[in-house]
Amino acid sequence: MPFKTLSPHSSRKPRLWRRQHKRSEQPHPGDVARAPRPMHALDGGGASHVKVNQQMSDDNSNLIPNENPWPEKGDQLFQSGDDWWHNACLNYSSDDWELYIGGYKRAGDVLVDHIKETHTDQDFLVFPIVFVYRQYLELRLKKLISDCKRLFGGQPDFPRVHDLSKLWADCRRLLGKLEPKVEQKDLEAVDEGIQQFCELDPSSQSFRYPINKKGDKSLPSDLRYINVRNLSDVMKKLSGFFEAGEMMVSVYLDYKHDM
Repeated sequence: MPFKTLSPHSSRKPRLWRRQHKRSEQPHPGDVARAPRPMHALDGGGASHVKVNQQMSDDNSNLIPNENPWPEKGDQLFQSGDDWWHNACLNYSSDDWELYIGGYKRAGDVLVDHIKETHTDQDFLVFPIVFVYRQYLELRLKKLISDCKRLFGGQPDFPRVHDLSKLWADCRRLLGKLEPKVEQKDLEAVDEGIQQFCELDPSSQSFRYPINKKGDKSLPSDLRYINVRNLSDVMKKLSGFFEAGEMMVSVYLDYKHDM
């Protein structure tokens, strides 16, 4: 039975892009902009302040925080340990893509959860949080493009770019061939989320380096606050959309493989 004769409205097909929750009309208390914290409060809540003597001592150790040991010759970074519950397993899966994709998304969620629970470290962790969330989107889009091309009988390839708008345009076109009845308002909502990432971080560099290749600041000077709780909430919606799309494509690939 040729794949093209499969009904696009099969009863076994998962519900794609189904809205689950209504948007709350009440502002979240965390949305209120915080006043900038004084420099002495930027230790993240965990590190001890090091008091430097006003008069220089012959012993320079007074100037160096000594909470952490220094590296020793022979230290190994990437090895297993007897505490097996801390050993991360690698090269065991037939689909490493999903491990990378899920790993970046979970990393962002874990970091945001830490801030929500402790109310600390947000000024430091905002950079890796935005970076890993953006990396999740980039990898998910590339995986969807590759899987869709494989489903339609082409080479499972994807554009070798970091431009989310380019990746989303290709992905949207391919998903539209598979599921043409997606509501326009849902597609427009995804458009907005992708565009906001592109405006702030067009090439996945802005939250990795404080300056760009020209030596200018990576982030616009008028950007003063990012509410990480809100960022996480919106990312949850975007990921819900894309994970539903990936599930649909995976089901169709299973159909094709079984024929």
